[in-house]
Amino acid sequence: MRTTAATAQEVSLTGAPSGRSFRLPAGYAIDQATDRGLLLSPTDQPGTPVSTLWNPATAQASRSFDGVIAASATRVAWATRCAPLCHVRVLDLATGQQTAIALPGASSAVNGAFSPDGRFLAIQVSFNNRGDDGALAMQLDVAPVASRRPVASGGPLASSRPLASSRPVPVPGMNVSSDALVSFGWPAHGDDLVAELSFITKVQVASWYPGARQLAVAVINSGPASGSLVLR
Repeated sequence: MRTTAATAQEVSLTGAPSGRSFRLPAGYAIDQATDRGLLLSPTDQPGTPVSTLWNPATAQASRSFDGVIAASATRVAWATRCAPLCHVRVLDLATGQQTAIALPGASSAVNGAFSPDGRFLAIQVSFNNRGDDGALAMQLDVAPVASRRPVASGGPLASSRPLASSRPVPVPGMNVSSDALVSFGWPAHGDDLVAELSFITKVQVASWYPGARQLAVAVINSGPASGSLVLR
């Protein structure tokens, strides 16, 4: 796929082909499928790759994103250059509305995940101060994402619309070293953010509902499958 064009095929939940297959641009692979096309990234690009929103029906790209940290069917979030503070931008693909999320000082966005209902964006934030064993300190923040009605006509991705703003809220008790935060995400059809934490003596799963004052934490007993948990 580094030099040739791959073939993509949409399938149903049962694995049955849905619609026709099509060829991707040479050297690109699919990161995420959205309602406005496929988010493609180069298969061989050093550093932070530039992702392209590509419409398979027209074989045309509508725009590019540098530093994508999260994507869903309706939204794309990416980290901007820090000048001087770091920000995360969220684009609503249906309306063209952008939301700017200002991160705390001396921090940057590493990863992200949208909630199933699209109301929140969880952001893994890295701080310059170092944690245990020289690892960077990590924190989970959650920011509300602005929602607007779809535009009636025209090209929403190319239109100039007012920039909304949002402030992230730190998840309580989630300031750990980078090697301790294994993964995080939102279980389907729920508003609880779940994170897996791995320490030397234990593995924990923490759950947090936006606005709650504290986490709900469960210790996972050691076992052959405790190293990798799957949210259902």
